[in-house]
Amino acid sequence: MRAARDTGGQPLTFSSSSCNSAVAPVYLSEISPPAIRGRLVGFYEIGYQLLAIVGFWLNYGIKLHMDTSKSSTWKIGFGLQLVPGGLLLVGSFFLVESPRYLLKHGQAEKATSNLCWLRNLSPTDTYVEEELSATVVQIKREREVTAKYQGNVVQRYLRGMWNEVSAPGIRNRLLIGAFIMMWQNMSGINAINLYSPTLFKAIGIQDTGLYTGIFGVLKAVASLVFFIFLVDTWGRRPPLMFGAITSGLCLLYVAIYLKIGDPSGQDVALSASTIMGGKGATAFILLFGVFYCLGWNGLAWVICAEIYPTRIRGLCAAWTALWQWVFQFIIARETTAAYKGMGWGLFLMFALFNFASCVFTFFFIPETKGRTLEDMDSIFGYVAPDEKADSTGKVHAAETFVEDTRAVDVDRNLHEPKHDAEIV
Repeated sequence: MRAARDTGGQPLTFSSSSCNSAVAPVYLSEISPPAIRGRLVGFYEIGYQLLAIVGFWLNYGIKLHMDTSKSSTWKIGFGLQLVPGGLLLVGSFFLVESPRYLLKHGQAEKATSNLCWLRNLSPTDTYVEEELSATVVQIKREREVTAKYQGNVVQRYLRGMWNEVSAPGIRNRLLIGAFIMMWQNMSGINAINLYSPTLFKAIGIQDTGLYTGIFGVLKAVASLVFFIFLVDTWGRRPPLMFGAITSGLCLLYVAIYLKIGDPSGQDVALSASTIMGGKGATAFILLFGVFYCLGWNGLAWVICAEIYPTRIRGLCAAWTALWQWVFQFIIARETTAAYKGMGWGLFLMFALFNFASCVFTFFFIPETKGRTLEDMDSIFGYVAPDEKADSTGKVHAAETFVEDTRAVDVDRNLHEPKHDAEIV
C-alpha cells in the first residue's frame, strides 16, 4: 500500500517490504500450474494496485478535508498500512508450503499431500506423479551445484553458486532479470506514482489529487483485465512490446506538448490551443497508465519468477528484487531534480526508454507462456552435466528418471536411492 502526502511535490511513500517482493512471486510461481502461472503470479500485482487505489484516494481525502500541516495526516496513512500487513500475517497461517520446498527438505509425503490439495487430484494421478518426479530431478541438480566442492557449508555454497550463475544459460537470465527491472522502472511509471502532484501540475492539471486517484483506478482496472483474461492467452512477449510502444507514444506526446505549449512559461492566461493541448496531455498520461498495466506492470515479476532454475531460484529472486529497489531508489531520489534540469526532456527520456525496452524484448526475451519451470533451462540454452546436444543443437536428457515419490524416501533418494530408477 502506498500513501503519499502532497508537500510541494515531495511525497511521503510507503512500499511493500523487499522480503515480500522477492518471496511472494517465487512462492506463487512454484505452486502454480504452467497453464495459469502468469495469471496467479499476476494476482500479486493486482493486490498491489488495489491497495494503491486506497492510498491514492486516502491522500485526496486527507488533502480535501484535513489540515496537511498536522502530523495526524501522515499518521493515518501510516497506521492504515497495519491492516493489509495484519491480513498478510493472519493469512500466512492458512498457506500450504511449496511442494518444491518440502521435497528439498525430505518431506515427500507432505509434498505429495500439498500438491494434491493444490491440484485437487489424488496421489495416484499421473499429473501429480510426473510433476513430483520432475521436481526431484531438479532438486538433484540443485544439490550437485555444491556437492563437488570442498570446505564448509558457506564455502561450498559460494563456490557452487558462482560456478552455476556464471554458466551459459544462467548468466544470460541474470542479465535479463536485471534489465527487466530497469526497463520497468525507467518506463516513467514510478516517477508518476511518486511525484504525480508535481508532474500533473506541469501539464496544467490543477486538481492533482483527483487525477492521481483517477490514474490509480485506471491502472488497477487495466491490471485486473490483463491478468484475469489476457496474460495466459496473450503470452509474455506481445504484451511487453505492445505496452512499451504505446506507453512510449503517450509520453512522447506529453514531451512535445510541454516543449511547444510550454504552459509553465506563460505568465498570462493560457491560450485556447494550449488548454486543448493540456487536455490531450492529461488524457495521454491516463492512457499511459492503462497501456503500462497491459505490459510491463506485472509481467516483469511474472517473468522473473518463472525463468530461473529451481536450484538457484532463491538467489535469483533476490538478485532481481535488488535491481527493482535500486532503480526505484534512483527514480525516487532524482525525479524532481531531473525535472527541474530537463523539463520536457524528462518525459522524452522516459519515452525513449519505453521504445528501447521493446527492442530489448524482441531480441532477448523468449516466450515462456505455458512452459513448465523445468523447461526454462532448454529455453535459455543451459545444458546440465547429465544432458547432451545432438547435431541439430537440440538438447536431450541423457537419462530421464521417473521416480516413485510415494515409495521412496526423497531425502535419502537425493543422495542414496533405495532402488534403481526406472529409465524410459
